[in-house]
Amino acid sequence: MTVGQRIQHYRKLQGLSQEELGQKLLVSRQTVSLWENDQTLPTIDNLVRLKEIFGVSIDEILTEQPEKQTNPDAQPLESYVFTPTVQELEGVRKAVKGLMIRKSFLWIISCWAIFTVLFGWEGWFINAILYGMIYVVMTAIAIFRHKKEWQRNNLKLPQRLYFYDVYENHIFQRIQQNGQLEQSCNIPLSELQFFSETKQMFSVRHDGKLLNFPTSQLQPNSRLYQLRQRKSRASEKLCTAAQAALVASVIAAVAAVVWFFYLSWDMELLIRQSWYAFLLLPIPVAAIILGIVLKVKGEKWVKNLVAGVIAAALLSLCGSMSIIFADFDGSILDVPPNPPYIGTIERYTGIDIPEHSSVHTLDFGDQAYTSGWTTTYISSTIFFDEQAVVEFERDMQTDSRWQLNFKNELAGVMPNVYTEGRYVLVYNIDLDEWNQVPPESGDYRMLILLYDIEGNTMNAMEYILHYTK
Repeated sequence: MTVGQRIQHYRKLQGLSQEELGQKLLVSRQTVSLWENDQTLPTIDNLVRLKEIFGVSIDEILTEQPEKQTNPDAQPLESYVFTPTVQELEGVRKAVKGLMIRKSFLWIISCWAIFTVLFGWEGWFINAILYGMIYVVMTAIAIFRHKKEWQRNNLKLPQRLYFYDVYENHIFQRIQQNGQLEQSCNIPLSELQFFSETKQMFSVRHDGKLLNFPTSQLQPNSRLYQLRQRKSRASEKLCTAAQAALVASVIAAVAAVVWFFYLSWDMELLIRQSWYAFLLLPIPVAAIILGIVLKVKGEKWVKNLVAGVIAAALLSLCGSMSIIFADFDGSILDVPPNPPYIGTIERYTGIDIPEHSSVHTLDFGDQAYTSGWTTTYISSTIFFDEQAVVEFERDMQTDSRWQLNFKNELAGVMPNVYTEGRYVLVYNIDLDEWNQVPPESGDYRMLILLYDIEGNTMNAMEYILHYTK
Protein backbone atom coordinates (compact mmCIF):
# COMPACT_ATOMS: atom_id res chain seq x y z
CA MET A 1 0.00 0.00 0.00
CA THR A 2 1.06 3.59 -0.62
CA VAL A 3 1.29 6.20 2.11
CA GLY A 4 -2.07 7.63 1.06
CA GLN A 5 -3.70 4.20 1.12
CA ARG A 6 -2.32 3.54 4.61
CA ILE A 7 -3.68 6.88 5.87
CA GLN A 8 -7.06 5.99 4.41
CA HIS A 9 -6.89 2.51 5.95
CA TYR A 10 -6.09 3.78 9.46
CA ARG A 11 -8.69 6.55 9.15
CA LYS A 12 -11.44 4.06 8.35
CA LEU A 13 -10.32 1.80 11.22
CA GLN A 14 -10.91 4.77 13.53
CA GLY A 15 -14.35 5.31 12.01
CA LEU A 16 -13.49 8.86 10.90
CA SER A 17 -14.54 10.71 7.78
CA GLN A 18 -12.05 12.88 5.91
CA GLU A 19 -13.69 15.98 7.35
CA GLU A 20 -13.58 14.63 10.92
CA LEU A 21 -9.90 13.72 10.58
CA GLY A 22 -9.21 17.18 9.16
CA GLN A 23 -10.89 18.80 12.16
CA LYS A 24 -8.69 16.82 14.54
CA LEU A 25 -5.60 17.89 12.59
CA LEU A 26 -6.80 21.48 12.01
CA VAL A 27 -6.56 21.03 8.24
CA SER A 28 -9.20 21.01 5.52
CA ARG A 29 -10.97 17.93 4.11
CA GLN A 30 -9.29 18.67 0.76
CA THR A 31 -5.86 18.37 2.39
CA VAL A 32 -6.72 14.91 3.76
CA SER A 33 -8.01 13.92 0.30
CA LEU A 34 -4.72 15.02 -1.31
CA TRP A 35 -2.79 12.83 1.14
CA GLU A 36 -4.96 9.78 0.48
CA ASN A 37 -4.64 10.28 -3.29
CA ASP A 38 -0.82 10.46 -2.91
CA GLN A 39 -0.72 13.96 -4.36
CA THR A 40 0.97 15.45 -1.28
CA LEU A 41 2.52 14.16 1.94
CA PRO A 42 1.70 15.26 5.50
CA THR A 43 4.16 17.57 7.26
CA ILE A 44 6.21 16.31 10.20
CA ASP A 45 3.80 17.98 12.65
CA ASN A 46 0.81 16.34 10.96
CA LEU A 47 2.55 12.94 10.96
CA VAL A 48 3.07 13.23 14.71
CA ARG A 49 -0.61 13.99 15.20
CA LEU A 50 -1.66 11.21 12.83
CA LYS A 51 0.46 8.82 14.90
CA GLU A 52 -1.39 9.87 18.06
CA ILE A 53 -4.84 9.61 16.43
CA PHE A 54 -4.24 6.26 14.75
CA GLY A 55 -2.31 4.74 17.64
CA VAL A 56 0.50 3.54 15.34
CA SER A 57 4.10 4.60 14.76
CA ILE A 58 5.16 7.04 12.05
CA ASP A 59 7.06 4.21 10.36
CA GLU A 60 3.82 2.24 10.07
CA ILE A 61 2.25 5.21 8.27
CA LEU A 62 5.15 5.86 5.90
CA THR A 63 6.40 2.36 5.15
CA GLU A 64 4.90 -1.10 4.66
CA GLN A 65 5.63 -3.22 7.73
CA PRO A 66 6.29 -6.87 6.83
CA GLU A 67 4.83 -9.47 9.16
CA LYS A 68 7.40 -11.21 11.33
CA GLN A 69 6.54 -14.59 12.71
CA THR A 70 9.15 -14.14 15.43
CA ASN A 71 7.59 -10.89 16.66
CA PRO A 72 6.59 -11.37 20.32
CA ASP A 73 3.53 -9.19 19.68
CA ALA A 74 2.25 -11.55 16.99
CA GLN A 75 0.06 -13.31 19.56
CA PRO A 76 -1.71 -11.37 22.34
CA LEU A 77 -0.96 -12.22 25.95
CA GLU A 78 -4.63 -11.81 26.84
CA SER A 79 -7.83 -11.48 24.83
CA TYR A 80 -11.27 -10.33 25.95
CA VAL A 81 -14.57 -10.31 24.07
CA PHE A 82 -17.71 -9.10 25.79
CA THR A 83 -20.83 -6.94 25.64
CA PRO A 84 -21.22 -5.02 28.91
CA THR A 85 -24.61 -4.64 30.56
CA VAL A 86 -26.04 -1.67 32.43
CA GLN A 87 -25.85 -3.61 35.71
CA GLU A 88 -22.16 -4.39 35.22
CA LEU A 89 -21.34 -0.74 34.59
CA GLU A 90 -23.35 0.61 37.56
CA GLY A 91 -20.25 0.75 39.77
CA VAL A 92 -18.34 2.62 37.06
CA ARG A 93 -21.17 5.13 36.79
CA LYS A 94 -21.03 5.79 40.55
CA ALA A 95 -17.25 6.25 40.40
CA VAL A 96 -17.56 8.78 37.55
CA LYS A 97 -20.33 10.60 39.42
CA GLY A 98 -18.21 10.79 42.57
CA LEU A 99 -15.27 12.18 40.58
CA MET A 100 -17.43 14.96 39.13
CA ILE A 101 -18.72 15.89 42.59
CA ARG A 102 -15.17 16.05 44.00
CA LYS A 103 -13.95 18.18 41.10
CA SER A 104 -16.84 20.63 41.50
CA PHE A 105 -16.14 20.84 45.24
CA LEU A 106 -12.45 21.50 44.61
CA TRP A 107 -13.20 24.31 42.15
CA ILE A 108 -15.69 26.02 44.47
CA ILE A 109 -13.47 25.81 47.56
CA SER A 110 -10.52 27.23 45.60
CA CYS A 111 -12.65 30.07 44.17
CA TRP A 112 -14.06 30.98 47.58
CA ALA A 113 -10.66 30.93 49.30
CA ILE A 114 -8.84 33.02 46.69
CA PHE A 115 -11.58 35.63 46.21
CA THR A 116 -12.03 35.92 49.99
CA VAL A 117 -8.32 36.56 50.47
CA LEU A 118 -8.25 39.11 47.65
CA PHE A 119 -11.39 41.06 48.49
CA GLY A 120 -11.44 40.69 52.27
CA TRP A 121 -12.94 38.44 54.92
CA GLU A 122 -15.95 40.65 55.57
CA GLY A 123 -19.09 38.72 54.81
CA TRP A 124 -17.17 35.44 54.43
CA PHE A 125 -20.14 33.48 55.78
CA ILE A 126 -22.52 34.96 53.18
CA ASN A 127 -19.92 34.29 50.48
CA ALA A 128 -19.61 30.70 51.71
CA ILE A 129 -23.37 30.25 51.37
CA LEU A 130 -23.30 31.85 47.89
CA TYR A 131 -20.48 29.61 46.68
CA GLY A 132 -22.21 26.65 48.31
CA MET A 133 -25.28 27.36 46.20
CA ILE A 134 -23.10 27.68 43.09
CA TYR A 135 -21.51 24.33 43.96
CA VAL A 136 -24.91 22.68 44.28
CA VAL A 137 -26.04 24.10 40.92
CA MET A 138 -22.78 23.13 39.15
CA THR A 139 -22.89 19.63 40.58
CA ALA A 140 -26.58 19.22 39.67
CA ILE A 141 -25.89 20.31 36.08
CA ALA A 142 -22.89 17.96 35.81
CA ILE A 143 -24.87 15.02 37.19
CA PHE A 144 -27.80 15.76 34.88
CA ARG A 145 -25.52 15.87 31.82
CA HIS A 146 -23.79 12.70 32.96
CA LYS A 147 -27.14 10.97 33.39
CA LYS A 148 -28.26 11.96 29.89
CA GLU A 149 -24.96 10.79 28.38
CA TRP A 150 -25.18 7.52 30.32
CA GLN A 151 -28.74 6.87 29.17
CA ARG A 152 -27.80 7.55 25.56
CA ASN A 153 -24.87 5.13 25.76
CA ASN A 154 -27.06 2.50 27.45
CA LEU A 155 -29.15 2.33 24.30
CA LYS A 156 -26.04 1.30 22.34
CA LEU A 157 -24.72 -1.25 24.85
CA PRO A 158 -26.74 -4.28 23.61
CA GLN A 159 -25.56 -3.56 20.06
CA ARG A 160 -21.84 -3.17 20.84
CA LEU A 161 -19.24 -5.92 21.02
CA TYR A 162 -15.87 -5.05 22.53
CA PHE A 163 -12.60 -6.83 21.58
CA TYR A 164 -9.43 -6.22 23.59
CA ASP A 165 -6.10 -7.88 22.71
CA VAL A 166 -3.49 -7.20 25.38
CA TYR A 167 0.13 -7.31 24.21
CA GLU A 168 3.38 -6.70 26.04
CA ASN A 169 3.37 -2.94 25.45
CA HIS A 170 -0.06 -2.03 24.12
CA ILE A 171 -3.73 -2.94 23.83
CA PHE A 172 -5.48 -3.33 20.49
CA GLN A 173 -9.10 -2.26 20.85
CA ARG A 174 -11.93 -2.98 18.40
CA ILE A 175 -15.58 -2.06 18.79
CA GLN A 176 -18.27 -3.60 16.59
CA GLN A 177 -21.86 -2.41 16.35
CA ASN A 178 -24.46 -4.50 14.55
CA GLY A 179 -21.68 -6.62 13.08
CA GLN A 180 -19.84 -3.61 11.58
CA LEU A 181 -16.43 -2.38 12.76
CA GLU A 182 -17.09 0.96 14.43
CA GLN A 183 -13.66 1.74 15.84
CA SER A 184 -10.21 0.26 16.31
CA CYS A 185 -6.99 1.63 17.75
CA ASN A 186 -3.73 0.76 19.49
CA ILE A 187 -3.38 2.08 23.05
CA PRO A 188 0.10 2.08 24.70
CA LEU A 189 0.02 0.52 28.17
CA SER A 190 2.31 3.30 29.40
CA GLU A 191 -0.48 5.83 28.75
CA LEU A 192 -3.15 3.96 30.72
CA GLN A 193 -4.12 4.99 34.24
CA PHE A 194 -6.00 2.90 36.78
CA PHE A 195 -9.45 4.42 37.46
CA SER A 196 -11.59 2.07 39.57
CA GLU A 197 -12.38 -1.55 40.32
CA THR A 198 -15.79 -2.97 41.24
CA LYS A 199 -17.13 -6.50 41.55
CA GLN A 200 -18.15 -6.45 37.89
CA MET A 201 -15.71 -4.11 36.14
CA PHE A 202 -12.03 -3.15 36.13
CA SER A 203 -11.70 0.34 34.60
CA VAL A 204 -8.67 2.16 33.26
CA ARG A 205 -8.48 5.61 31.70
CA HIS A 206 -6.84 6.77 28.49
CA ASP A 207 -7.04 10.27 27.05
CA GLY A 208 -10.10 11.10 29.14
CA LYS A 209 -12.00 7.94 28.11
CA LEU A 210 -12.67 4.79 30.13
CA LEU A 211 -11.84 1.25 29.05
CA ASN A 212 -13.83 -1.31 31.02
CA PHE A 213 -12.91 -4.99 31.46
CA PRO A 214 -15.12 -7.64 33.15
CA THR A 215 -13.36 -8.74 36.34
CA SER A 216 -14.75 -12.25 35.85
CA GLN A 217 -12.62 -12.63 32.69
CA LEU A 218 -9.39 -11.05 33.95
CA GLN A 219 -6.52 -13.46 34.53
CA PRO A 220 -4.87 -13.36 38.00
CA ASN A 221 -1.53 -12.29 36.48
CA SER A 222 -3.12 -9.87 33.98
CA ARG A 223 -1.01 -7.00 32.68
CA LEU A 224 -3.89 -4.73 33.63
CA TYR A 225 -3.48 -5.50 37.32
CA GLN A 226 0.03 -4.08 37.07
CA LEU A 227 -1.55 -0.70 36.37
CA ARG A 228 -3.28 -0.84 39.75
CA GLN A 229 -0.02 -1.71 41.46
CA ARG A 230 1.78 1.08 39.64
CA LYS A 231 -0.85 3.54 40.85
CA SER A 232 0.41 3.57 44.44
CA ARG A 233 -1.11 5.62 47.24
CA ALA A 234 1.75 8.11 47.04
CA SER A 235 1.12 8.51 43.31
CA GLU A 236 -2.58 9.14 43.93
CA LYS A 237 -1.75 11.85 46.46
CA LEU A 238 0.69 13.41 44.01
CA CYS A 239 -1.92 13.48 41.22
CA THR A 240 -4.51 14.96 43.61
CA ALA A 241 -2.06 17.66 44.74
CA ALA A 242 -1.17 18.42 41.12
CA GLN A 243 -4.82 18.73 40.16
CA ALA A 244 -5.47 21.05 43.12
CA ALA A 245 -2.48 23.21 42.14
CA LEU A 246 -3.74 23.31 38.54
CA VAL A 247 -7.21 24.45 39.59
CA ALA A 248 -5.83 26.98 42.06
CA SER A 249 -3.44 28.40 39.42
CA VAL A 250 -6.26 29.01 36.95
CA ILE A 251 -8.45 30.64 39.61
CA ALA A 252 -5.56 32.74 40.95
CA ALA A 253 -4.76 34.05 37.47
CA VAL A 254 -8.41 34.90 36.74
CA ALA A 255 -8.84 36.52 40.17
CA ALA A 256 -5.69 38.63 39.69
CA VAL A 257 -6.87 39.87 36.28
CA VAL A 258 -10.36 40.70 37.62
CA TRP A 259 -8.82 42.41 40.62
CA PHE A 260 -6.48 44.42 38.40
CA PHE A 261 -9.36 45.74 36.27
CA TYR A 262 -11.32 46.46 39.45
CA LEU A 263 -8.43 48.62 40.72
CA SER A 264 -7.66 50.25 37.37
CA TRP A 265 -10.37 52.91 37.82
CA ASP A 266 -8.34 54.37 40.71
CA MET A 267 -4.69 54.86 39.73
CA GLU A 268 -3.55 55.50 43.26
CA LEU A 269 -5.22 52.37 44.56
CA LEU A 270 -3.76 50.39 41.66
CA ILE A 271 -0.24 51.56 42.44
CA ARG A 272 -0.61 50.81 46.14
CA GLN A 273 -2.28 47.40 45.95
CA SER A 274 -1.51 45.64 42.66
CA TRP A 275 1.68 44.17 44.13
CA TYR A 276 -0.55 41.88 46.22
CA ALA A 277 -0.70 39.66 43.12
CA PHE A 278 2.87 38.58 43.93
CA LEU A 279 1.50 36.92 47.08
CA LEU A 280 -0.30 34.37 44.87
CA LEU A 281 2.84 33.43 42.90
CA PRO A 282 3.61 30.35 45.07
CA ILE A 283 0.44 28.71 43.69
CA PRO A 284 1.52 28.51 40.00
CA VAL A 285 5.11 27.81 41.06
CA ALA A 286 3.81 24.78 42.98
CA ALA A 287 1.83 23.74 39.87
CA ILE A 288 5.01 23.95 37.74
CA ILE A 289 7.06 21.94 40.24
CA LEU A 290 4.37 19.27 40.53
CA GLY A 291 4.14 19.15 36.72
CA ILE A 292 7.88 18.43 36.51
CA VAL A 293 7.55 15.71 39.17
CA LEU A 294 4.62 14.18 37.24
CA LYS A 295 6.72 14.11 34.07
CA VAL A 296 9.55 12.33 35.87
CA LYS A 297 7.10 9.73 37.23
CA GLY A 298 5.52 9.17 33.83
CA GLU A 299 2.17 10.80 34.65
CA LYS A 300 0.31 13.44 32.64
CA TRP A 301 2.07 16.75 33.25
CA VAL A 302 1.47 19.14 30.34
CA LYS A 303 -1.63 20.89 31.78
CA ASN A 304 0.12 21.60 35.08
CA LEU A 305 3.17 23.06 33.42
CA VAL A 306 1.25 25.18 30.89
CA ALA A 307 -1.28 26.48 33.44
CA GLY A 308 1.49 27.20 35.95
CA VAL A 309 3.60 29.17 33.48
CA ILE A 310 0.64 31.20 32.17
CA ALA A 311 -0.68 31.91 35.68
CA ALA A 312 2.78 32.92 36.92
CA ALA A 313 3.21 35.28 33.96
CA LEU A 314 -0.21 36.92 34.52
CA LEU A 315 0.35 37.31 38.27
CA SER A 316 3.80 38.79 37.68
CA LEU A 317 2.39 41.20 35.10
CA CYS A 318 -0.46 42.32 37.37
CA GLY A 319 1.88 42.66 40.34
CA SER A 320 4.44 44.71 38.42
CA MET A 321 1.82 47.30 37.51
CA SER A 322 2.61 49.07 40.80
CA ILE A 323 6.16 49.66 39.57
CA ILE A 324 5.28 50.37 35.93
CA PHE A 325 2.51 52.89 36.63
CA ALA A 326 4.39 54.53 39.47
CA ASP A 327 7.21 55.36 37.07
CA PHE A 328 4.83 56.47 34.32
CA ASP A 329 2.15 58.50 36.08
CA GLY A 330 3.87 59.70 39.22
CA SER A 331 5.77 58.48 42.20
CA ILE A 332 4.54 57.27 45.57
CA LEU A 333 6.12 59.61 48.06
CA ASP A 334 7.62 58.31 51.29
CA VAL A 335 5.94 60.63 53.72
CA PRO A 336 7.35 61.62 57.14
CA PRO A 337 5.28 61.40 60.37
CA ASN A 338 3.84 64.88 59.71
CA PRO A 339 3.66 65.13 55.91
CA PRO A 340 3.84 68.66 54.48
CA TYR A 341 0.78 68.01 52.32
CA ILE A 342 -1.45 67.55 55.37
CA GLY A 343 -0.23 70.96 56.53
CA THR A 344 -1.25 72.36 53.14
CA ILE A 345 -4.77 70.93 53.54
CA GLU A 346 -5.08 72.38 57.04
CA ARG A 347 -3.84 75.76 55.82
CA TYR A 348 -6.34 75.88 52.97
CA THR A 349 -9.37 74.64 54.88
CA GLY A 350 -8.71 75.55 58.49
CA ILE A 351 -9.66 71.98 59.44
CA ASP A 352 -7.52 70.10 61.97
CA ILE A 353 -6.72 66.74 60.42
CA PRO A 354 -6.72 63.97 63.09
CA GLU A 355 -3.64 61.91 63.82
CA HIS A 356 -3.22 59.52 60.93
CA SER A 357 -1.77 56.02 60.65
CA SER A 358 -0.39 56.45 57.12
CA VAL A 359 -0.52 58.71 54.07
CA HIS A 360 -0.02 57.84 50.41
CA THR A 361 0.48 60.80 48.08
CA LEU A 362 0.84 60.94 44.31
CA ASP A 363 2.41 64.08 42.84
CA PHE A 364 1.86 63.91 39.10
CA GLY A 365 3.90 67.04 38.39
CA ASP A 366 4.29 67.62 34.66
CA GLN A 367 2.29 64.48 33.96
CA ALA A 368 -0.94 65.76 35.50
CA TYR A 369 -3.82 64.02 33.79
CA THR A 370 -7.03 65.52 32.46
CA SER A 371 -10.38 63.81 32.74
CA GLY A 372 -13.56 65.61 31.74
CA TRP A 373 -13.69 69.03 33.41
CA THR A 374 -10.66 68.54 35.64
CA THR A 375 -6.86 68.23 35.53
CA THR A 376 -5.48 66.52 38.64
CA TYR A 377 -1.90 67.13 39.76
CA ILE A 378 -1.85 65.95 43.40
CA SER A 379 -3.81 63.07 44.95
CA SER A 380 -3.49 61.86 48.51
CA THR A 381 -5.12 59.14 50.62
CA ILE A 382 -4.97 59.50 54.41
CA PHE A 383 -5.66 56.54 56.70
CA PHE A 384 -6.83 56.96 60.29
CA ASP A 385 -7.22 54.72 63.31
CA GLU A 386 -10.83 54.38 64.37
CA GLN A 387 -10.26 55.90 67.83
CA ALA A 388 -8.44 58.93 66.42
CA VAL A 389 -11.41 60.16 64.34
CA VAL A 390 -14.26 59.89 66.85
CA GLU A 391 -14.27 63.63 67.66
CA PHE A 392 -13.47 64.56 64.06
CA GLU A 393 -16.50 62.68 62.74
CA ARG A 394 -18.73 64.22 65.39
CA ASP A 395 -17.62 67.76 64.44
CA MET A 396 -18.02 66.94 60.73
CA GLN A 397 -21.73 66.27 61.13
CA THR A 398 -22.28 69.76 62.55
CA ASP A 399 -19.95 71.55 60.12
CA SER A 400 -22.05 72.90 57.23
CA ARG A 401 -19.08 72.78 54.86
CA TRP A 402 -19.19 68.97 54.81
CA GLN A 403 -21.91 67.75 52.47
CA LEU A 404 -23.18 64.19 52.25
CA ASN A 405 -24.67 64.80 48.79
CA PHE A 406 -24.30 67.78 46.49
CA LYS A 407 -27.45 69.37 45.17
CA ASN A 408 -25.96 71.98 42.84
CA GLU A 409 -24.18 71.98 39.48
CA LEU A 410 -20.78 71.43 41.12
CA ALA A 411 -21.55 67.72 41.50
CA GLY A 412 -21.35 67.30 37.72
CA VAL A 413 -17.87 68.80 37.34
CA MET A 414 -16.04 67.03 40.17
CA PRO A 415 -13.17 64.56 39.65
CA ASN A 416 -14.08 60.94 38.99
CA VAL A 417 -13.12 60.04 42.55
CA TYR A 418 -16.36 61.60 43.83
CA THR A 419 -19.11 59.13 44.69
CA GLU A 420 -22.30 59.59 46.64
CA GLY A 421 -22.47 58.25 50.17
CA ARG A 422 -19.25 59.91 51.40
CA TYR A 423 -18.86 63.28 53.08
CA VAL A 424 -17.36 65.76 50.66
CA LEU A 425 -15.98 69.28 50.88
CA VAL A 426 -14.91 71.35 47.86
CA TYR A 427 -12.76 74.46 48.30
CA ASN A 428 -12.07 77.01 45.54
CA ILE A 429 -8.51 78.12 46.32
CA ASP A 430 -8.60 81.08 43.91
CA LEU A 431 -11.95 82.51 45.12
CA ASP A 432 -11.78 81.29 48.74
CA GLU A 433 -15.26 79.75 48.43
CA TRP A 434 -16.79 76.53 49.76
CA ASN A 435 -18.98 74.18 47.72
CA GLN A 436 -19.95 76.85 45.20
CA VAL A 437 -20.14 76.88 41.43
CA PRO A 438 -17.72 79.52 40.01
CA PRO A 439 -19.56 82.69 38.92
CA GLU A 440 -17.71 82.92 35.60
CA SER A 441 -16.14 80.59 33.06
CA GLY A 442 -12.43 79.93 33.51
CA ASP A 443 -9.79 77.72 35.12
CA TYR A 444 -9.87 77.51 38.91
CA ARG A 445 -7.57 75.82 41.42
CA MET A 446 -9.69 73.52 43.55
CA LEU A 447 -9.27 71.20 46.52
CA ILE A 448 -11.68 68.34 47.19
CA LEU A 449 -11.83 66.28 50.39
CA LEU A 450 -13.83 63.07 50.59
CA TYR A 451 -14.21 61.23 53.88
CA ASP A 452 -15.35 57.61 54.22
CA ILE A 453 -16.75 57.01 57.72
CA GLU A 454 -16.83 53.22 57.36
CA GLY A 455 -13.26 52.96 56.09
CA ASN A 456 -11.79 55.83 58.20
CA THR A 457 -10.03 57.22 55.13
CA MET A 458 -9.85 60.62 53.50
CA ASN A 459 -9.10 61.35 49.85
CA ALA A 460 -7.67 64.76 49.02
CA MET A 461 -7.11 66.01 45.48
CA GLU A 462 -5.80 69.29 44.11
CA TYR A 463 -6.94 69.96 40.60
CA ILE A 464 -7.76 72.56 38.01
CA LEU A 465 -11.44 72.95 37.18
CA HIS A 466 -11.98 73.94 33.54
CA TYR A 467 -15.37 75.53 33.98
CA THR A 468 -17.67 76.79 31.25
CA LYS A 469 -20.72 78.64 32.39
